[in-house]
Amino acid sequence: MHYAVALVIVVLAGLAGVGSGTPPGYELALPLVCLLTLSATAPRIGVALCVTCFALTETRVYVGPMNLPLVDAVVLGLLLGEVLRLLTRDGLDEPTPGLALYALFVGCAVISALLSSQPAGGLHYVARQYAFYGFAYLLGLLPAMRRHLPLVLRGLPVVLMAISLTSIGLSIYRIAVAGDVWADHPYDAGPFGAVQEALPVMLSIFWPITRLLRTRSGTAAARLLEIALVVAVFLGFAKTGWLVLVAGFATVALVESGCNKSYAALRRRLLFFLLAVPLALFALAIVQTLVDAGSALTRAIQWVASLEYWLRNPWWGGGPGTAASHLFESVVGFVARRGAAMAATEPHGFVIKLLPEVGLIGLLAYSAFALRLGAIVVEGLRTDDLASFRTNAACLAVLVCIVAHLFVSPDIFSPRTWFELALVMALHETATVKRSAQPVLTAQ
Repeated sequence: MHYAVALVIVVLAGLAGVGSGTPPGYELALPLVCLLTLSATAPRIGVALCVTCFALTETRVYVGPMNLPLVDAVVLGLLLGEVLRLLTRDGLDEPTPGLALYALFVGCAVISALLSSQPAGGLHYVARQYAFYGFAYLLGLLPAMRRHLPLVLRGLPVVLMAISLTSIGLSIYRIAVAGDVWADHPYDAGPFGAVQEALPVMLSIFWPITRLLRTRSGTAAARLLEIALVVAVFLGFAKTGWLVLVAGFATVALVESGCNKSYAALRRRLLFFLLAVPLALFALAIVQTLVDAGSALTRAIQWVASLEYWLRNPWWGGGPGTAASHLFESVVGFVARRGAAMAATEPHGFVIKLLPEVGLIGLLAYSAFALRLGAIVVEGLRTDDLASFRTNAACLAVLVCIVAHLFVSPDIFSPRTWFELALVMALHETATVKRSAQPVLTAQ
């Protein structure tokens, strides 16, 4: 296999110098093949690359008309490596959690695409956004991360500290130099994206992980990382980041306060909490809006317009990928903008994206997948081992943070979100294996 890969690289390097008939950007196929080869044949290197560049969504590899975020190319290589290992062994190491439910969601999206007015475009969107991300990260990154989790936990703090310092620097510039406290204008965060608030919001999701690392090691470096991350979220003045951080704090506090309770009592408290937290976050969002309205009107229009567009085809939706271009062809959007058409943009929230695109059935399938992951992590709290309990508490807090973020964000199918999900499940599975010989809490 290595000889074959070497031959392919040599051939591509030769073709890259062929005259003007070469498609634009084709010369970048060489580094792309190198990334795929490294990740497929050396998963440890692939996982290290993933940890390093998961947040660099604007760093892309272009090959002719195709482009991939750098981290997607690495994950594709990890997926190819897992396929090769599957062909040479009896099967996968561990079953992938939630995979069947996610496959059900993809199947619903395929049906929605076939029933839409543009089936070819819908199927392409399903393949690129839904199928690739789900299967590549669940079947490619997750098994590799499971085997090399110590490497992930060593490298992740370095990356998070770099992102925290970058976010703090941008925030200080925005507030002190530009005088723009609430980030009313887009600020270029380089390879992280064009929206400055993307950094503090992403960091807020990782707070439970930094807290877990601090409680495990107790080192000054771990404490400094947690402080820098919280400062970055605060200075970001991103209302979503604040809300997500509050959700993480509340989840960890609730779960760890029930450490000595029976599993059944803890589960009842969690059920009540998970039902109440959306209402609490909504109330806090209203209070924040009174301080700074920001994009509240646009978000409200998105919700109403999305429901209007969804009612045209409530069961299967208008087709995957259509919401961004058609969502604001609505009465409420037209009236609210005094007759001016609103610019096409991705809906901010998985509910108002999936409802109009894949309908109620698709949204229910996706929600079942998310709930299944949550249920798996909650089951991990049935233990008397304190280290395992704290790890699963952190995992559950990250899941709550992800859902809170995706409820108001267009960052639904992206490397950042899928990396976070893979990290949570790898952490949970490792903690579960370590506590397998420990006594469990009784379901009194």
